[in-house]
Amino acid sequence: MRAVHVLPTLALLLLAACGGGGGGPEGPTGPAPDLTGWWQESTRDLLGDGDLLPFRLVELTDDGETVLYEGRTLVKTGWSIRLDRPDADDPDRSTWWFDILGADRLLGRVEQYRDGEPEWSHQRELVRSTAPSGQLAIHGTVGGRDVDVDATRAYAVEIDDDPWTALQIFDPDQRFQTYLFLVHEAVPHVPAATYDVGGADDEMSFQVHAELEAEAGASGNVVLTQSSADRVAGWYVVALSDGGSVLGSFDVPVRIRTVYER
Repeated sequence: MRAVHVLPTLALLLLAACGGGGGGPEGPTGPAPDLTGWWQESTRDLLGDGDLLPFRLVELTDDGETVLYEGRTLVKTGWSIRLDRPDADDPDRSTWWFDILGADRLLGRVEQYRDGEPEWSHQRELVRSTAPSGQLAIHGTVGGRDVDVDATRAYAVEIDDDPWTALQIFDPDQRFQTYLFLVHEAVPHVPAATYDVGGADDEMSFQVHAELEAEAGASGNVVLTQSSADRVAGWYVVALSDGGSVLGSFDVPVRIRTVYER
């Protein structure tokens, strides 16, 4: 099975466009807007080629002085938010820095430095969105640890990377956004059907991410009872390659669709 372009969710580090400050124009004068709420996040690798591609939904919490973003506390100063970890002078630092371009748009970067030189560089754009409202259940053992997820704000990201279509089903309320990852040789959508997992004639790749390394499915079934551009629903019972197993179900809106260049 050909590898698809999957954006990493656990440690994706970003870099904004060139320019002063956080990579965009200076913000207007006066108080910056409250950033609390849901945002659609897009990203692109500035060390390579490509356009900004929608990636996932994130929830920000703004108390006026700091903004909580994916478990990180960024300091809000004027019309920008920033975090340097461990600090701005460390040669092996990570830097998150966004310009507030208005009430509904942020443009920024995160730079990962090693020995004072940028190692990873990703631009990131946030556009205001709405909270997801789907359901996702994951029960079983992954990587030797019990997993017990019953999400009520889940959603799907559909990735069209011809000839493959991938579905990432996120639970944004879990740390690092727990998700299922399903991939099948079909475009533009994975059709509703029963799919075998594992074996010589794989019909579907299956992985679980929950603060753990992805565990590829060794055997089992994924049943899609509904699959369209707007919604996917179904259930699964899958044995994992590490000896664990999971079962569960999902009924989620497709909130983001990413199409890679042909």
